[in-house]
Amino acid sequence: MTGKIEPHRIVELKAEDIFPFYHLDPFDFGCVREIGIKGHCKGSIERAGRHISTAPLFDQGIHNLESLVQEGKIAPRDFKVRFDGCEVVSPRRIVPPPHLAVFRYGVTHFYECKEDMNKSKEDVVKLMELGTEFHEDQGYFLARGMGAVVLPMTSDRKIVVGVRNSTEYDGEIHGPAGWLTFSQDVEKISPLNDAYRELGEELAVFASDVESMYLMGAVAYRKTLETDVIYFARLTQPSAYFESGAWKEAVDAKEHRELILLSTPDEIDQLVTSGKPPKDNRKFEVVDSTHYGLSVLRDCYQHI
Repeated sequence: MTGKIEPHRIVELKAEDIFPFYHLDPFDFGCVREIGIKGHCKGSIERAGRHISTAPLFDQGIHNLESLVQEGKIAPRDFKVRFDGCEVVSPRRIVPPPHLAVFRYGVTHFYECKEDMNKSKEDVVKLMELGTEFHEDQGYFLARGMGAVVLPMTSDRKIVVGVRNSTEYDGEIHGPAGWLTFSQDVEKISPLNDAYRELGEELAVFASDVESMYLMGAVAYRKTLETDVIYFARLTQPSAYFESGAWKEAVDAKEHRELILLSTPDEIDQLVTSGKPPKDNRKFEVVDSTHYGLSVLRDCYQHI
C-alpha cells in the first residue's frame, strides 16, 4: 500500500448510525494484527435488570455448552465463537508496531445464532434496548456469532465478490466468508487463518497465491449483530483465473452461484449504491460486511 501510514483509529458507531462497526483507517491496513482474549457469552434475558452480571465468561460458557452436548441437544461441531467487543491498543502502549486489534471472544452455538436470525426485527430491537439500558451493551442478550470475510484483489486490480448460494443470505453479494473456527484455547482462534481458509475452500486461492492480507475492521449485521472480521487480500492471480472458471475446482465453489469482478471505483460504487454489477441490469442486496469493505476500497482504490 502506498501513502503515509498515519496513526490508526478504531470507531464504534451507535445504533442510530444504521449498523455498528469497527473500522481502521485505510492507511492502517497492514499496521494492525489481531489477538484474542477471553470475553463474555450471551447474557440471560430472564435476569435482565438485576445488578449483577449474568453473562458467563468464556470458560463457564464452554462448560455450559458441554452440558448441552451431554444432553444431546447440540454437537461439538456446533460450538461458535462469540463477538464480545474489540479495541486497538494505542501505539503509545506497545513498541514496536504492528499494533494490536484485541478481540474479546465468548462462546455460543449454531442454534443460538439461528434463533436470533429467526426473531422478528421488533424482538431483536427490544433485546438491544435492554442490553443498552442494563449493561451499556446492545449485543448483551444476542448470540453474536463471528465470521471472517475476504475481499480479494487480482494482480490486475479487480475486486472479486460472489453471489451467495446458501441458506442464509442466498442470492446476496458477499466475499468468501464463513464462521470462525472455534477452539477452547483463545490463542488458537484466528480470523486471519480462517480468512485464508475461506479463500482456499471457496475460490481455490491458497496462501501461496496471496501477496498480502490486510485487516480492514469488523462489521456487525444490522439485525442480529453477528460480526464479520474483514480482510483485504492482494492476490498474485490475474482476473483471467476467475473469468476462466478455474475457481470452480474449489471444494466449496458451490457457495457462490457466480462471481462478479469490479474493475474501477465507479463499478464498486454502482454495486454498493444501487446493487447493480457492471453492465448488468440485475439488482442484488450486498451483505453488510461486504458492503462496508467495498465502500472502503472504493474510497481508497488509488492508494492500494
